[in-house]
Amino acid sequence: MDFSPWGTGPKEREKWQLVKEAVLHKRLLAFDYYNRYGQKNHRLIEPGRVVYKAHSWYIQGYCTEKKDWRIYKLSRMKNLEIQEETFTRLLPPGLPFDENDGTGPQGTFIKLKFSPRVAWRVYDEFEEENITALEDGGFIATAWARRI
Repeated sequence: MDFSPWGTGPKEREKWQLVKEAVLHKRLLAFDYYNRYGQKNHRLIEPGRVVYKAHSWYIQGYCTEKKDWRIYKLSRMKNLEIQEETFTRLLPPGLPFDENDGTGPQGTFIKLKFSPRVAWRVYDEFEEENITALEDGGFIATAWARRI
C-alpha cells in the first residue's frame, strides 16, 4: 500500500519503507526532525508504532536522548537512516493515541454543529452513527475528545 500523501514523490515512499522496516525489525531509527518552531534536531529513536490521526501520519518512539516516549510527525522527519542496532523495548500502555481504556488520557464526549455547506466533510470525518441531520440541513456530530 502507498500511504504517502497525494503529490509526493519517491522520497516520501522511501521514507515509508524505512519507517516500516525499522518498526517491524525493531531497529533504531536516526533522523533530522523539524519541530513546530522550525528548529532542526537530530533524533535517535526506538520506533514503536505508526499512527494516522487528523490527516497526518505520526510515529511513536522512545527517544534515546530524552529518555521518554515521543511523537514525531512523519512529514517533518528528514534524512532517515535505519541503524544496525536493535532494541527490545515494548510500547507501554496509556500512550497518546491509545483508545480510552481507563489507563490513558481522559476526555469527554463533545457535540459539534455544522452548517449544510460542509456536509461532505462531516461524512468524511465522522462515523454515520455519530451524525444527526438537522431540519435546517445542518448536522450535529458527536465525538470523543481526549486531553493529551
